[in-house]
Amino acid sequence: MLISLFSCEKDSYYTNADATLNFSMDTVSFDTVFTTIGSATLYFTVRNPYSDDLEINSISLAGGDNSNFRINVDGDPSLSISDKLLRAKDSMYIFVDVNVDPKDESLPFLIKDSIVFNINGTEQRVLLQAYGQDAYHIKLGEWGPIAIQVTEDDDGDLDTSYFVLLNHDTTLTADKPYYLHNSFVVDSNVTLTLEPGVKFYIAKNKSIYVMGSIQANGTADDPIVFRGHRLDKMITGTSYDKVPGQWGVISLQSSSFDNEFSYTNIRNGLIGLYVDSLSINDNPKVKLNNCRIENMTASALYGINAEISAENCLFANCEQCLLYGYAGGKYDFTNCTFGNYYTWGSRRNESVALYNYYYYNSTYYPFDLEQANFTNCIIYGSQTSELLLSNTKSDKTEIAALFNYNFDHCLIKTDVSEIDTTSTNFSDVIWNKDPLFIEPKDEWDFHPDTLSPVINMGKTTTLTGDIEGNAYIGLPDIGAFEYLED
Repeated sequence: MLISLFSCEKDSYYTNADATLNFSMDTVSFDTVFTTIGSATLYFTVRNPYSDDLEINSISLAGGDNSNFRINVDGDPSLSISDKLLRAKDSMYIFVDVNVDPKDESLPFLIKDSIVFNINGTEQRVLLQAYGQDAYHIKLGEWGPIAIQVTEDDDGDLDTSYFVLLNHDTTLTADKPYYLHNSFVVDSNVTLTLEPGVKFYIAKNKSIYVMGSIQANGTADDPIVFRGHRLDKMITGTSYDKVPGQWGVISLQSSSFDNEFSYTNIRNGLIGLYVDSLSINDNPKVKLNNCRIENMTASALYGINAEISAENCLFANCEQCLLYGYAGGKYDFTNCTFGNYYTWGSRRNESVALYNYYYYNSTYYPFDLEQANFTNCIIYGSQTSELLLSNTKSDKTEIAALFNYNFDHCLIKTDVSEIDTTSTNFSDVIWNKDPLFIEPKDEWDFHPDTLSPVINMGKTTTLTGDIEGNAYIGLPDIGAFEYLED
């Protein structure tokens, strides 16, 4: 009798014509999506606000088969779903993604659609929108011959890594961004020229290897950008623009020469620039002018017996060193800011570290540090000491190699008990005073604040303005940014 009683009980549905659903959002908006790549998946919830069950007559994409969007309703990926039961006071998830077709346009273009809900004759919609972006896709088979490198992975098996090889002089324009699917090699004696405004979006673990030369000719109004490919946000709402470790490195190989980066922003990778060995001619291996290299999981600059010249540059917020000058070399930095407030993990090293040796297999190999000149530079950060000068073995005996360095009109944070601050290697240095950056941690703003001790404390050089093109007023400020009065 009990079985018969319950089997005859009918579900109670809310059938009024005024039935409406509650949505956690009225519009699902995607950040810029590269054509042919596809987006991350977003979701929203649909709730039945009534004490009775609701039968949703249909859920569908307004664009149907022609829509760029795709939906998944509680595990059902159909474009149109009929008679969906939503229990009283219950809710369900709807997942949305988008794939954008190329339009051969330079600027981002808007794509729209909507999800249509029909309940008891009432129609409701959740809007869908995304900005599509055409790009040049650099991948296997599209840019000349393919170079193959065979390496051994952790299991001892051979792993084949593929690189797109550029084997002829090439100039890239800024009409569309460049999406790097595979690691990219500039061949020996080949020059890659980047015009103002060129942007590289680099996929996870992919890198750029320069065996020849790269000329990145950015301007203040149209900088060149190297960054990760993610344009969306994390679940926490944090933009991927601020997440380190999204790609590999720009590596200037031993055969590389005459590299120059002007008004270039390199961010969110493993290493900004890896520089292998001294120059093969009379010019520096790499010149950096008005550049920003920041937010790396290792270093902004990693030099092995390298030759680097930099003016008006910011090196900031890396887990290890901002400048790792290993095995000697030649360095020249003028009006540069080294500011390290890395917040994505525990920092391990000083901001600037210089060595005149290479240590391997319990052996010290001496390499001359021919010069390391720092003029009008800030070296500061969140650790007690931000400068390491290493020219001794573990037993405190000196390495038999040149160890030439000079800090002139700089502001430095360091443990003064470990450095002879009275040495002639230091001239007019401000020790351990907070430079009072405006907001170096979250906003990456390294401009000096009103009471900063670096204002008008630099020395006159050949430079006439700062990283942003602002002319010096009187003596230059120490660091890459000139203080400007309101």
